Amino acid sequence: MSSNLKKIFGFAIGFFFLWLAFRKIDLSKIPSLIAQIYPKALLLCIVSLTFEHLTRAFRWKVILHSREIRFFHLYVGVVVGYLFNNLFPARAGEFVRAFYLNRRSNTRASEAFGSIVLERFLDGVVVISIILLAFLLFPLGQEFQIACFLAVLFYAVVLAFIIVLQFKVSWFDAILKVIVYPLSEKWREKVFSLKLSFTEGFSLVKQPSLFLTALLLSYFSWGISIFTVWLSFGIFDLNLGPSAAILLLAILSLGAMLPASPGMIGFFEWACIFALSDFLSVSREVAGAYGLFFHFVIFIYVLIIGYGLMIFDNLSMGELRNPQVAS
Repeated sequence: MSSNLKKIFGFAIGFFFLWLAFRKIDLSKIPSLIAQIYPKALLLCIVSLTFEHLTRAFRWKVILHSREIRFFHLYVGVVVGYLFNNLFPARAGEFVRAFYLNRRSNTRASEAFGSIVLERFLDGVVVISIILLAFLLFPLGQEFQIACFLAVLFYAVVLAFIIVLQFKVSWFDAILKVIVYPLSEKWREKVFSLKLSFTEGFSLVKQPSLFLTALLLSYFSWGISIFTVWLSFGIFDLNLGPSAAILLLAILSLGAMLPASPGMIGFFEWACIFALSDFLSVSREVAGAYGLFFHFVIFIYVLIIGYGLMIFDNLSMGELRNPQVAS
C-alpha cells in the first residue's frame, strides 16, 4: 500500500469513528463544557505524562543495557516516536526511533528496532493484564472477550518468535536460508547480518534478572498511564475512580492493535464516550468534551516537547521521515 493510500485509509477510519462518536451528541454544548475545565488537574496530568515518558526511556536503557547510550537520547527517541505516531500512519514512530538511535549512538538500526519489538511484547503482557482486570471490574460483552483472546494469541506468537530467535537460532536460520536462497551472495550476507543485529535488540530474554526488571518497569509505566488517565478525569471534575481509568485504557489498548488514523484520531474520542457514557453513566456531551480535550492535550504536549527536543538535538522532520540507513 502506497504512502498516500495509507494516509487516506487512516483518515477515513478516523472520520468514521468521529462520526460514530458524535452522531448522537449535541455539539453546541462542547465549547461551554471545555471552558469550565480545572487548570490544576490539567497541570498534574501533564507532569504525570512526562514522568511516564521518562520511565519508558529508562526501560529502553535497561533493554539496551549492553550499549553505552545517553539517557537523553533514549528520552528523545521515545518522545519523537510518539510525535511521528501522531502525525503519520502505520506507527511510523517505531521506525523513526530505531533510525534516530542509530544516528545518535553505536547501535545499529536493526538492533534498535529489535529492542522496540521486545518493548511491544512487554507492553502486550501488561495490556492483557489490564484488559483482564477490566473484565473483573465491568460486565464487558462477548466482543471484548474475542478481542482479548486475539490479543493473547498475537502476543503468544510474538513470544514464540522471540524464543526461537534467541534459543533455537538454527531453526530460524534454516528457514531464512530457504527464503533468501534466490538472492545473490551479497544480499544473503546482508540479510543474515541484519538478522543478527535485530536479535541482539532483545537478547535481554537470556538474562532473567534484567528481563524481570524490564517487565516490572513496563507494569510501572502503565501504572503511571492509569494514574494519568485518572488525573485527567479531574480536568472535567468527573468523580471517577481508578477502575474507570483501567476500563478506558483497556479499550484504548485494544484499539491500538487495529488499523487506525495517525494518533488514533476518532477512535480515541469514541473510546472515551463509549467507556464513560455507556459504562459509567457520564453524559455523552461531557464524555465527548473530555475525549476531545484530553486527546488534544496529549497531542499538543507531544508536538511541543517533540519539536523542542528535535530543535535542541539538531534534527529535522525531513531527516527523520526519509532515513537513508546503511546497515
